Amino acid sequence: MMIYKNDKTFRNLEIFGDSGSGAYLYDNKLEKWVLVGTTHGIASVNGDQLTWITKYNDKLVSELKDTYSHKINLNGNNVTIKNTDITLHQNNADTTGTQEKITKDKDIVFTNGGNVLFKDNLDFGSGGIIFDEGHEYNINGQRFTFKGAGIDIGKESIVNWNALYSSDDVLHKIGPGTLNVQKKQGANIKIGEGNVILNEEGTFNNIYLASGNGKVILNKDNSLGNDQYAGIFFTKRGGTLDLNGHNQTFTRIAATDDGTTITNSDTKKEAVLAINNEDSYIYHGNINGNIKLTHNINSQDKKTNAKLILDGSVNTKNDVEVSNASLTM
Repeated sequence: MMIYKNDKTFRNLEIFGDSGSGAYLYDNKLEKWVLVGTTHGIASVNGDQLTWITKYNDKLVSELKDTYSHKINLNGNNVTIKNTDITLHQNNADTTGTQEKITKDKDIVFTNGGNVLFKDNLDFGSGGIIFDEGHEYNINGQRFTFKGAGIDIGKESIVNWNALYSSDDVLHKIGPGTLNVQKKQGANIKIGEGNVILNEEGTFNNIYLASGNGKVILNKDNSLGNDQYAGIFFTKRGGTLDLNGHNQTFTRIAATDDGTTITNSDTKKEAVLAINNEDSYIYHGNINGNIKLTHNINSQDKKTNAKLILDGSVNTKNDVEVSNASLTM
């Protein structure tokens, strides 16, 4: 337990109701915020506010992770999952290998790369799938679906996802690694961190990005939705949409703030970003890379209303094309 006296000039003080919330300190050496523990309580003594914090217990956290996770060292091999049975096939052989039982509401942690085959519809409950750093994984599911807490992909790992996520749930993707989606999902996805590559038309029904740490990369024409927002929504601090050489049309871009960036990383192939709002609209995000920006309205009677204001950064060497409308940058 730690007790500290708050500096009254620091206004971000703990208040009643914060008990159980994480308490963070800024580490000058690591140059990032680190979790020091959880808020336990506050008290006022002689006019000063004191805060009690329960220290982070690494041993306890490790024990909890071990209790609620199932570790599978693939080591480049194949594994099949059916119902509660998981079978590891050594040396990529199809013959029956080592079998283990998995439990609902536990995470499965895969390490050292390999291939995973779903042979049934899987519901992990509050459990998800965790992939370690620096490896490649191939997930195949045929017609079967996966449902669970989400997918966590480690740094510099890539997960080639050729399975389906359950259409009655939302896929949550975290971790700095890459999810390479190779099949139309018929579900929504929320992205907190890392890359998601779209390889099919309308890969997801709707895509939500938050925190500014996630990126969606188009790898096929029409891989976003076809509504006025193209089925992609940038919430607080947004994220990045990389057109990757593919044209994209919006009526409006659903971006909350300037944390959103639309770019084209393909330096050889220009991508057209068309924003065709017919009513006044402000886009707060940024536009950069090898992009041609267009704002063209066909209907003459809409030109007085079709005002587009870009109050973020626009950094492109390509043309900006406007017709029957007004554009403010």
